[in-house]
Amino acid sequence: MMIRFNDKDRTLQDRRPYSSRIMPKLDNPIKLNGIRKLASASKSCSTQSLAYGKCIGANYTDVSKGMCAEEFRAFKECVQKAMGKKW
Repeated sequence: MMIRFNDKDRTLQDRRPYSSRIMPKLDNPIKLNGIRKLASASKSCSTQSLAYGKCIGANYTDVSKGMCAEEFRAFKECVQKAMGKKW
């Protein structure tokens, strides 16, 4: 067992490598394929993502609901079109 109780200082010790403590394991290939498709679709929308990022970066100190809605909508539609899905 990788996690055990230390009687001496009354703490739990996790002996797993650091990366497996902070990163969830993706054993399901269907979920992994979905993530790959999303990443690929996002790459094809670099112009829209850059515009959205610039808008957020320019206004990050004064955040309000819908402040970059037009840029986000364009990025979202591009990703949906690239993936062939709507959500």
